[in-house]
Amino acid sequence: MFRKAILSFFCVVLIDFALGGTSEALKVRLDHGGSLLGRHLEAVKGRHIRSFLGIPYAQPPIGDLRFKSPVSYPAWEGVRLATKEGSICPQIDHMQGGVLGGHEDCLYLNVYTPSLNVIQNAGKLPVMVYLHGGGWSMGSGNPELYGPGYFLEKDVILVTGNYRLGPLGFLSSETTDCPGNFGLKDQLEILKWVKKHISSFGGDPDSVTIFGESAGGGSVGHHLQSPKSRGLFHKAIQQSGTIFNPWAHPLRKGSAAQKALKFAELLDCDVSGENWSRIIDCLRKADAIEMIKKEPEFFKWGNYPCCTFQPVLEPDHDEAFVLEIPRDTRLNSLDIPVLMGLVADEGLLLDAPLIFDPEILSTFKGKARELFPLMIFLDHLNGEQQNEILDKIEDFYFKQGHNYDKSNHRNLTDLFSDAYFTAGFDEYLERRLSQKSASTYVYIFDHRPAGSLTNLMGGGDESLGVCHADELAMLFPIGNHLFPTGVYTEKDIIMREAMITLWVNFATYGNPTPSGGAFKWEPTTKYPWNYARLGSQDLSDWYILRNEDNYARERVEFWKSLKGIFGGDLKDEL
Repeated sequence: MFRKAILSFFCVVLIDFALGGTSEALKVRLDHGGSLLGRHLEAVKGRHIRSFLGIPYAQPPIGDLRFKSPVSYPAWEGVRLATKEGSICPQIDHMQGGVLGGHEDCLYLNVYTPSLNVIQNAGKLPVMVYLHGGGWSMGSGNPELYGPGYFLEKDVILVTGNYRLGPLGFLSSETTDCPGNFGLKDQLEILKWVKKHISSFGGDPDSVTIFGESAGGGSVGHHLQSPKSRGLFHKAIQQSGTIFNPWAHPLRKGSAAQKALKFAELLDCDVSGENWSRIIDCLRKADAIEMIKKEPEFFKWGNYPCCTFQPVLEPDHDEAFVLEIPRDTRLNSLDIPVLMGLVADEGLLLDAPLIFDPEILSTFKGKARELFPLMIFLDHLNGEQQNEILDKIEDFYFKQGHNYDKSNHRNLTDLFSDAYFTAGFDEYLERRLSQKSASTYVYIFDHRPAGSLTNLMGGGDESLGVCHADELAMLFPIGNHLFPTGVYTEKDIIMREAMITLWVNFATYGNPTPSGGAFKWEPTTKYPWNYARLGSQDLSDWYILRNEDNYARERVEFWKSLKGIFGGDLKDEL
């Protein structure tokens, strides 16, 4: 009995000692006095990571806080456990077969840092804040997709977070009853939290880089443009998204309010007289998941038209985040260094699901002319306008007719790439480069990883090109979640390590290749723009980086010509 008591005593002492050491290494005291206790993770090569998950940055946006700007999370006393990520925001995951999930109490962020020893030796580290994509309607910043395993091999601090999505994040009455852009305002609250607290983790609040892909790239563009974000970040990376892409550009006046009315009707709210105070009060009482279930009611074919709820132009009020149509004003934040790019075959996101399904492809070909306005943001135009543009599209992209398939899809892929990404990307660069601005670095990602997004669309290992979002497999361990373990090839690993170095260099120095030499990424200083091609689909002529110019100029000029046809009606969408 005595021996058991002695043994138990020593076990308790040893456990207390171990936990005490671990607790101190993984404990962070915030400036409001409360503390966080994180957990240990490992980077891809085994480097120690301090991980702090599920940190609340705003109060749950429920009840009266639904459809309102985020309210900062209050201070707490003592130690809060930060070892489990917060809930994702309510959403339908269209990449996983339409699975419903999430909870409205979802405004959480995650912070990842190197070990305490590294921070103590290195001093304040550069901070990278990632804004996830997902068409404003799905996704999260949680580690199952956007974990720290690659970035934290470097001396950098990574912050990811969730923001409200779909109707809960972007529904707007175009009045102050429900002005919209709540998801963007959540992101703003994340940046404010970083400014206030990141030094407690060893981060430099005066060296913050925001970066994001797709809707995350569009989000970065809105933060570059909005005065509300001024001073909260110092460099920006826009991957496959700018404010001039039609799915990120604020909707035409009246469009968001019409959608809000239809949405309220679907939830049995009284919309008579367009009494917005009454309508929004009704929507605040609706079940969040039931609200999300109504989103597909806006689709007319498949998942089209795209992006039911997206950024809007707000009425003038103190908390407005988007007060001007980007095309109607000058670009802001020209003093912020920017790195931005596209993947080589962005449009595969749209046409791969068609190409890999013979039945759907046959249906599509039979009614392509009817469906194109829905799919490429022309459905607001009248019939005569649509027909004139469609005639030009037919003549430019489909000279040989609609004969596309798995072995002959370039025309269709290019159409979707240009309508969704390339045209707006080029327009942004033309505007930025026409004015005096900080350094600009442009890339085209042309390396197809073994774990391509097209694999999830029915393509298996069959390669159609480099799909929208494929570069994410080089930046995050996203493949470990979506694809079999060990899927990465030797070239994937080489490209991954190179891109992490380039992105972290930019976040640190404002230059992805500060050392220069043979491996130098030339900045973009003129229009038409030069760029760095990252990788090659030709494995016999594969490289990490090659400087080039005049990307897709004929296609870009075609879209520029379309914008002039109908003046303001068309330019607000394309």
